[in-house]
Amino acid sequence: IADIAVANIAAPGSGTVSVLLGIGNGTFEPRNAYNSSGLGYDIIAVDVDEDGHLDLLTAHRETDNLSVLLGDGLGGFSFYRHVRTQSDPMSLAIADFNGDSDPDIVVANSGSLSVSVLIGSNGSAFGPALNFSATQQSYGVAIGDLDGDGDDDVVTAGLLADPPIRVLLNQCNQPCRADLKQDGILDVFDVFVYLDAFNDGNPIADFTGDGTLDIFDVFAFLDSFNAGCP
Repeated sequence: IADIAVANIAAPGSGTVSVLLGIGNGTFEPRNAYNSSGLGYDIIAVDVDEDGHLDLLTAHRETDNLSVLLGDGLGGFSFYRHVRTQSDPMSLAIADFNGDSDPDIVVANSGSLSVSVLIGSNGSAFGPALNFSATQQSYGVAIGDLDGDGDDDVVTAGLLADPPIRVLLNQCNQPCRADLKQDGILDVFDVFVYLDAFNDGNPIADFTGDGTLDIFDVFAFLDSFNAGCP
C-alpha cells in the first residue's frame, strides 16, 4: 500500500516532513510530522542504510544541506544527520554512479550553477560533495542512461539558463573505496580525510561495515589504500 511523504517549507509545520500512511482504499491515516531540521524544498525516499526500510532525504535551500531521516519500517522516522552541499539545493535524485550498489545522491544547486554528487558508502555515510558545472539556477535534476553505456547520467534544468537543459555524462570508473577525496588519486590527503572521519565518528570510516569504528576499520582502509584504484 502506497504512502505519502511531504516536505514542509511553510508554517504550520515548517522544518518537518509529513508522512501519511495509506489505508488501501484511496484514503490515508492522519499525518505524522517528523523533524527534518530545516525547510525542505524536495524529498525522496530511499533505503540509505540498507536495512530494508525506506529512509527520507530532504533538501534545505536556506542552510545549504540535506537531512537524512532514518525509517523504522513501521512508518516512523527520526533525524539522523545533515549532509553538506553547495548553495541553495533545490532538487534531489538517487543513482548508483560508481557501481558499488550503494545509493548515491545528486543535488541541483540553484545558487551555485552546479550539481553536487555525494557518493554513498557503508549504508548511511556519504563522501564529500563532488561539484560539477550545471545550468544557471538549476531547479531540477533527473537520472537516466543517456548514452547507452549502462551507467547513470545526469540532466539538469535551469530557470534562467540558455539552453535550459544540461546533460552530464557519467565518467566514473570502478569504485575505489579508499579514494575518499573522490579525485581519482590515492595519496596522503585520502589518509587525512579517513583519519578525520574516524576521529569524528563519521560512518564513512566504517570500512568493515559492522556499525562500529575500531582498529579493524583502519586495517581495512589501509588494505584498500594499498590495493590501489582499479
